[in-house]
Amino acid sequence: MKDKFFNFVVRHPVWVILAFLVFAFAAAAGAQKLVFKSDYRIFFDDENPQLVAYESMQKIYNKSDNVTFIVVPKGDTVFTPEHLEGLSRLTKASWQIPYSTRVNSLTNFQHTYAEEDDMIVSNLVNNAKSLSALELESIKNIALSEPQLVNKIVSNSGHVSVVDVSIKLPGLDPTAEIPEVAAHVRQLRDGFLATNPGTQVYLSGMVMLNNAFAESSMEDSATLIPLMFLTVIVIIGVLLRTISGTIATVVIIFMSIVTAMGLAGWMGFFLSGASASAPTIILTLAVADCIHILASMFYEMRHGADKRSAILTSLKVNLQPIFLTSITTAIGFLSMNFSEIP
Repeated sequence: MKDKFFNFVVRHPVWVILAFLVFAFAAAAGAQKLVFKSDYRIFFDDENPQLVAYESMQKIYNKSDNVTFIVVPKGDTVFTPEHLEGLSRLTKASWQIPYSTRVNSLTNFQHTYAEEDDMIVSNLVNNAKSLSALELESIKNIALSEPQLVNKIVSNSGHVSVVDVSIKLPGLDPTAEIPEVAAHVRQLRDGFLATNPGTQVYLSGMVMLNNAFAESSMEDSATLIPLMFLTVIVIIGVLLRTISGTIATVVIIFMSIVTAMGLAGWMGFFLSGASASAPTIILTLAVADCIHILASMFYEMRHGADKRSAILTSLKVNLQPIFLTSITTAIGFLSMNFSEIP
C-alpha cells in the first residue's frame, strides 16, 4: 500500500501538486477567522483558584482595568507651576479616553480641610500657572503627607507623579476595544510630550499590558518570519547548491504555515502571545523534513540513480523518521497544556 502511494506520487506529480494546492488554499481561507486575544486570562485555567477569587471579587465590587501615565518632569520635582499645569491638562484630557470611568491625579485630588465651622472640599491644585512659591510649598507638604497620594499618585520624594485612568471595557469585542484605548492613550502621551519638552511619560496599566501581548507578537512575526525565510534560503542554497530545491523548500514552508494557520481559523482557535510563534515552529519542522528528503535524493543521484528513482527512494527512507519526529514534536507541545503557566 505504501509503495503504491509513493509510485502514484512519483508518476503523477502534477495531479499531486494540484490536489495539494486546492487543499492548501481551501484551508488558508480560514486564516481570516483568526483573532488575537490579548487578555491575560487565557494563560489561566478556568478553575485556577487565584483567578476565580479575583473574578469573584470583581463581580461583587466592580470590574475595571486601568491605564497609567507615569510622568517624570525634566527637573527633580513635580511641584512646579509648569508641570502641574501640564498635569492638569493631561488629567482633563484623560476623561476623553474611550470607556474611561474615573481619572485620579495629583491635580484633581479632593483635598478636605476645615475653615472655621465649614468643611471645604476642593481640588488640591487650582490655576496651576498662577501658583506662588508659598502655595506650591503648601501643596507639596499636603501631597507628601497624604497616605492616599504617597507612593500611589506621587513618589515619596516628589520627583514622579501618576495619572491613573480607570477603564471599563464593554467586553463585546476585546480585539477592537483594547487597541482603541491604547491608540487614544498614545495620542494623549504624544500631545503631552509635544507641549512639555524634556518631560518623560511611561505608559502602564492592565490595558496597555494586554495590548502589548498582541503588539509584541505581531512585531516579532513581522521580523522573525521573513528573517527565518532568508536564513533558510541562504543555508539551503549554500549547503545543497540547488536553486530548484531551495525554491521548493521555501514554497513548502510557506504553504505549510498558511495551511496550519488557516485550519486553526476554521477550527475556531485564536492567537495569543504564546501561539503566535507557531509559524516559526512550523517553519523549523518543515525545513528539517525538506532537508532530509533533498539530502537523500541527491545522495541517490550521486550514486547513479535517475531523478524519479532517487525521489522514490528518498520518500521511502524518510517517511518513518519524518513521521516520528513530527508526531513526537506535536505531542511535546500538546503536553504543555497539562501545565499551568502561572
